[in-house]
Amino acid sequence: MGLLQNLDIDEFFLIDPYEEYNECKEVKSNANKMTDAQKEAHERLDGYSNLSWIEKYSDKAISEINRELDYVYIDGNHHHEYVKRYIENYYPLLKVNEILAGDDVNWMGVSRAVMEFAYRKELQPHFEPKHEDWFFVKGRNIDAKKPLPYTVEADLTENQRHSL
Repeated sequence: MGLLQNLDIDEFFLIDPYEEYNECKEVKSNANKMTDAQKEAHERLDGYSNLSWIEKYSDKAISEINRELDYVYIDGNHHHEYVKRYIENYYPLLKVNEILAGDDVNWMGVSRAVMEFAYRKELQPHFEPKHEDWFFVKGRNIDAKKPLPYTVEADLTENQRHSL
């Protein structure tokens, strides 16, 4: 909720179908997990006026977004083909110098999709090791020399940055 309170973003799109899918281990152990998650999300966030709920899979939800975005955070299916599609679908919607991020870079499917996209687009990926988060800044390519402020890499020395 810190994002909602601290960032100057006109509109947040919250995209989640709240449906079970076969690869979701948590759902198999708790049949009500998705319903509970949907209810909790609405209880916590419905008071914010700048939210747009799109309760669809991201491939279908993208057609409802007709503007450039300031920030995209991906937390969906962690298999490579899905993460790759999420990144490829939503990166073009970002404004230049804005952020596409996600979690669980420790999952093979996530890390592979992130690194393949970074390589193909010549982007500098950033990783937050304490939280297993990753992000790109649209337009920040691999030859960017100056570390981003407020990141782990900003606090590292030159030699430490190169060893990440």
